[in-house]
Amino acid sequence: PLDINKLQGAEVLCHKKIKVMKIGIMTYWSSDDNYGQLLQCYALQKYLRNQGHDAFLIRYSPMKQEKKTLHKILSVIRHPKIILNFLPFETKQKKMFRTERKLRELNIMQNPKRQFDAFRKQKLEISEIIYHSIEELNVNPPEADVYITGSDQVWHDSYKEPNTSGWFLQFGKSTVKRLSYAASIGRELSNADLAIFRKFMLKFNAVSVREQSACDVCINNGIKAQVCVDPTMLLRADDYTSLATKNVFDKPFAFIYYLNVKSADEISWLSIKEYLKESNFALKSVTASGYCQGRELIENNTPLLATIPEWLGYMNDASCVFTTSFHGTVFAILMHRPFLTIKLNGQYSRSNARMEHLLFELGLTERFLNTSVPVKQQMNNPIDWQSVDKKIDVLRQNSAIFLRNNLA
Repeated sequence: PLDINKLQGAEVLCHKKIKVMKIGIMTYWSSDDNYGQLLQCYALQKYLRNQGHDAFLIRYSPMKQEKKTLHKILSVIRHPKIILNFLPFETKQKKMFRTERKLRELNIMQNPKRQFDAFRKQKLEISEIIYHSIEELNVNPPEADVYITGSDQVWHDSYKEPNTSGWFLQFGKSTVKRLSYAASIGRELSNADLAIFRKFMLKFNAVSVREQSACDVCINNGIKAQVCVDPTMLLRADDYTSLATKNVFDKPFAFIYYLNVKSADEISWLSIKEYLKESNFALKSVTASGYCQGRELIENNTPLLATIPEWLGYMNDASCVFTTSFHGTVFAILMHRPFLTIKLNGQYSRSNARMEHLLFELGLTERFLNTSVPVKQQMNNPIDWQSVDKKIDVLRQNSAIFLRNNLA
């Protein structure tokens, strides 16, 4: 349980004078439709610069490691997508691969309307170089006093892939301090993965992760770690509403932000639809790509290709929010919107851990959509925002202390 009384001491500590550091941040940044990815990237840099540090994004966009020619040919030949293309009959997997490819092509064509590149250029300090491999990072490492990796699922990829080591800061001078901030794993690690993970961790001066499950992995492997809030929660609602597009809407609306789902049934659309009709709410929806490509799910509703300021505006002005997204949940909370978070099913359900941890910490576990209860009853259940804000303040200040202590 959170100790509200600790907050006062945290505030005193956070007002101590700091040493200005040049900080290179390694995190995901290149999506053209994932709002949470770009906003968490923005938030950590913004927070550190607000503290007086010279923080910048290390643009790391690793490519697949080149393989020896024979091995590469064999890999292509036995790749399921290649084999499926030669089958003379339709299969479920063949149809699925074709659907994902078409959706990706459509998204590539439409996503420029979201203007993510413009947001990056206007709001981020970035490295001049885009690094495409761990070799490039080692040959010409970014100059910094400190490297920070995180947030987002920067520790999710295969640890056997050499370029994954870039996300573990396995480059640069030994004199550079290395931290993780709210890094996330997002999957089960095999024994082989854990051996590599422990080796990578030897270079870190301090470790923080985003979920208790990741903290447990660290502690169980002899690595001192603590849980810190996602970077988006280091900032306050005003930091985002000042960016948001100001609109005047004809009638109250519900905002649905969904990703990592492939059918309307996965978001219990029929139940939500009934609630919208009962409440006389219009609907505005935005989809994004995560583990799978973003797509249109809801009948007679075309998802909006919102810019970052527009997305923040929809979130801030909505009468209520439905989301499958961790960051969608975070922004609904920061902006005090009545919300329901929809858990992922099947192969993506592992990602629910971060949402479960957050809502548990804030005393909001009843805000998960429960199909056995009417949506109207759940959505209209009041939220004690004063209590929630106090708990966020404690989490935020504890995270600030982690950064301050380890940047000294």
